[in-house]
Amino acid sequence: LKQVDKIVDKLGDKILIFSRVFGWSLFDVISYAAGFTKISFKKYFSITAFFSIFPITAFVLIFRNMEVSSKMILLYIGTVAVIAGFFILVMRKVLRE
Repeated sequence: LKQVDKIVDKLGDKILIFSRVFGWSLFDVISYAAGFTKISFKKYFSITAFFSIFPITAFVLIFRNMEVSSKMILLYIGTVAVIAGFFILVMRKVLRE
């Protein structure tokens, strides 16, 4: 949680936008930390509402014609894992700066 606080303090609104677009489920951690900052609810809500469009659209486009099967579930898990890995790498770079 200390690292998340450090990220939020350093990047502010930018981390919310980035984590919403690329972080998928990791956004929950950043959202929690943002709750302890001075960001207004209106600003937080606006960022979340607007930038949620991009990952949802990508998800729908990627998985729209797939039927539920074990292969589809593995593809979904793999996609989330790759995106989470990318997000973690970027956050490590940000913390080093």
